[in-house]
Amino acid sequence: MKNLFLLLIIFILGQSYVPIMAQTTLPDTIVINQITINNPAKIALVKNENNFLIFDNPDYQIVYMPDSKNEFLVDIKNDNFNKFRLDAQSKLLEILGTTESDVCWLYVVITSTNRGDTTHWGKNFEPSFCFRHQSRRLRDNSTDVNIDDTTNILDYALVLINYGKSNVDISEDVNGDNMINSRDLSLVLKNLGTSSSPQL
Repeated sequence: MKNLFLLLIIFILGQSYVPIMAQTTLPDTIVINQITINNPAKIALVKNENNFLIFDNPDYQIVYMPDSKNEFLVDIKNDNFNKFRLDAQSKLLEILGTTESDVCWLYVVITSTNRGDTTHWGKNFEPSFCFRHQSRRLRDNSTDVNIDDTTNILDYALVLINYGKSNVDISEDVNGDNMINSRDLSLVLKNLGTSSSPQL
């Protein structure tokens, strides 16, 4: 009876926090947006629900979220955002075994949860090497802010949340003029419901 109780406790805990080492049947690589990368689920440190922590140190961490449009979330914890943004980008390329041009096809969000960094806290950035003109050419739909293959009300909401920001390099800046304003909102509205290239 005691052993049965112990097994039950292990099972319950395992539902929310599973050591990745126990998962040995996962493929070595996966394909996202026609880009082959090392399987984040296989190389992750831990799994929390459906999120995979694939790297963590005192300065930044990288999380793979397959249920959030295969998002790679890079959280810069250090006050020196720009320095560790570059470090984290390099680490992401190393972990995924891919190139700068290929990673721009993936949904990578770089942000900061460090409330002491008032300049970057709560803002979303793309990898610095995904230049605005290049990333817009690579994407099928530049008004598809959250990259779910359709321009919809969620994209409009994301632009609206960031309305008024300037000197930014984020996906919500639809027309790439480093400002989020009525032009961006208009473009999203114009392309609502579309899944092909927008009419800019």
